[in-house]
Amino acid sequence: MNKEAEIEHPGTVEQIAGNKILVRLAPQEDCNSCHAKSACGMADVSDKVVEIGNQGIQVSRGDQVVVALQKSLGLRALALGYGVPLLLLIASLFLFSGIFKSEVLGGLFAIGLVGLYYLALYFLRNKIDKQFIFTLKKPV
Repeated sequence: MNKEAEIEHPGTVEQIAGNKILVRLAPQEDCNSCHAKSACGMADVSDKVVEIGNQGIQVSRGDQVVVALQKSLGLRALALGYGVPLLLLIASLFLFSGIFKSEVLGGLFAIGLVGLYYLALYFLRNKIDKQFIFTLKKPV
């Protein structure tokens, strides 16, 4: 996989449990100047912990590593988390406002439908999680 097709963040191995490695990602100073920081979410919080399947790389607790994700998967995550709900909200708002002849009822039903979408994402999280594969690299 070429470097341009990946989103990479440095991190520290926090825990190794069986075939799972927990890596703490700290936001980089570069995040504040990045044009995509609002979509990425890394600039919003101090630390994030990701769980990565052990890919045969020898690491131990405290090691500095690089966590990578394909850019196409990052775009898919943005679509699932923000794009689809926005389109669903707009479409259902027009639909329900027309059906009920009331913007208030239409808005409430549209928000409820988006809530159901996020609830469905929650229940499908294990299936969705299998599609998003993080890779672990040792820094050069």
